[in-house]
Amino acid sequence: MAENGPGGPGKPAIYDTDDFVRLYGFQDGWTADACSVPVVSPVSVERHFATACKQGKKGWAFKEESYVRKIMVNSFDPDPTIFLVRSLCAPSMKPGHYKQLVSFSKSAEIVQAHCNCVAGLNGTCQHMVGLPFALGDIQDPSSTNISCK
Repeated sequence: MAENGPGGPGKPAIYDTDDFVRLYGFQDGWTADACSVPVVSPVSVERHFATACKQGKKGWAFKEESYVRKIMVNSFDPDPTIFLVRSLCAPSMKPGHYKQLVSFSKSAEIVQAHCNCVAGLNGTCQHMVGLPFALGDIQDPSSTNISCK
């Protein structure tokens, strides 16, 4: 049976975890313009986190309640087939925030994920699940999220 790792359930990581976490602090190339990266669909998020049903439901709630904030994208990575997304997520039960970092393929599939909460070391915590859902909302808002003209 495949173990859960930073690449997700049964998937190898492309970066050593420490190297991947250092990418969060990289200063150049981050933008709030999520239109420059492929659109993330709920289907691809659910596919990646299929074994983490409880976290999926809570992650969706984090997105719905606007706990996921300061989403930034970056395509600086030396591998042109990967783009990075980082965010902050407020925890549900205490003050402060957790840092999330996820890499996506150009086909908008999750390649590797990390959150600095205790449960996020394998990339499947509820905070981590909320980030791709929130990114998808930014990229493709529903008609109820668009103001009337």
